[in-house]
Amino acid sequence: MASVVGLLEERELAARVRAERLREEADRVLAELAGAESEWQEWVIARQRVGAVLSVSHAEESAAEAPVPGMAAEPDGVQDSGPGPVPACAAVPSVPAVPPQWPARTVAVWAEGLDARVLRENYRVVVEVLALARRAGGQATRSAAEIAAALGMELTKSSIEGRVRHSAKRLVERGWLAEPSPGRFRLADGPAAAS
Repeated sequence: MASVVGLLEERELAARVRAERLREEADRVLAELAGAESEWQEWVIARQRVGAVLSVSHAEESAAEAPVPGMAAEPDGVQDSGPGPVPACAAVPSVPAVPPQWPARTVAVWAEGLDARVLRENYRVVVEVLALARRAGGQATRSAAEIAAALGMELTKSSIEGRVRHSAKRLVERGWLAEPSPGRFRLADGPAAAS
């Protein structure tokens, strides 16, 4: 008959082996998650850079196709110079940051003078919740769940992770928010000073 101490040692060993196996699995999953997040960020940067290049390219094409003010094409292809010389600056159109026909799917990078009204509603409300929290109690930080609760959202994984945390992370990337500790968000220094 096995001793009680021997049985306890067997159970202890089995529990330790299981804990070590789970720890190894957790480490593997965390490493895989870090790799996936790194790849995701690389794709975000690539998309932003391609968008910027396309935006500039589109603006340059528009500038090349735009007629010079004061110049009118004649039927035979000869241009009439109009009433007088055209200043050099008149031929340079203002270049929008995003062409107007593109939907505003990107979050504006925060710059002095911008306020949350330039953001789409799903981003703006996150900034407004944190601005209210800051006014109520200094440099208050909030978790995605706390922000979702303040917005009156149903506290489900999809609303917290898929909507609030995603929006907050994007706002951190674009300079609107800061993440002083993992999962805790506050207004970044620039927007905080402006509010």
